[in-house]
Amino acid sequence: MDTYREKVIMSYLYIRTAQEDLMDRIVNVGMAGEYQDIGKTFSPDDYYDFDIVQFRDTDDVTLNTLLNLFDEMEAAKDLIKNVNAITDEEIAAVFPDWLDIINPYYSENGEDGFEEYDDLDDFENSEDAEDWDD
Repeated sequence: MDTYREKVIMSYLYIRTAQEDLMDRIVNVGMAGEYQDIGKTFSPDDYYDFDIVQFRDTDDVTLNTLLNLFDEMEAAKDLIKNVNAITDEEIAAVFPDWLDIINPYYSENGEDGFEEYDDLDDFENSEDAEDWDD
């Protein structure tokens, strides 16, 4: 695979990763605002796999803006993948290099190497936040 194609696939993966993070933001904004009553029914350790469609058709301008951005990212991913005829096999081949770029400690952290976060508030209230002020 040539360098250009690899960089295009990494760009696709970047958008996909950003879109996944944006989905977390959509859920957090929705549960803190428009869907506050529903959000109160969940305990901090509860797990629920939200679907983007659950946050559509609201009067919340911010939530709708985030949803529009999510849709634009989906269109960009589709365009990049289709115009360049990127296959799932190529994505799988580039993915380990992508992981090394976004998480250089991936191979040192065990099987998946990622630490998940629910919200930036969790980070801001952690001991690590003190080192972030620089």
